[in-house]
Amino acid sequence: IITTKADDIRDARAHAIEFTTFHNEDMKVRVYGNVAIVTGRTILQGKAKDGSVVDVEVQFTDTVVLEGGRWRIVAGHVSRLKPKPV
Repeated sequence: IITTKADDIRDARAHAIEFTTFHNEDMKVRVYGNVAIVTGRTILQGKAKDGSVVDVEVQFTDTVVLEGGRWRIVAGHVSRLKPKPV
């Protein structure tokens, strides 16, 4: 599924998911002049508006650019990781 910034903002404003857990782990930052690549994993848990349980782990890559003294995310990618064996 491809989403846009507008999609993400709409979902956040609509509280599409009420998160109980939303945190990053194993983040690594590589800086190349005024560009940085950030990778890591995000743990997401909560409940969707339809009552379904959300329990997901994803990996991400963000491309960040330094513009006017501020870092801005200009591109991002998220992939769901396979569930861990029980």
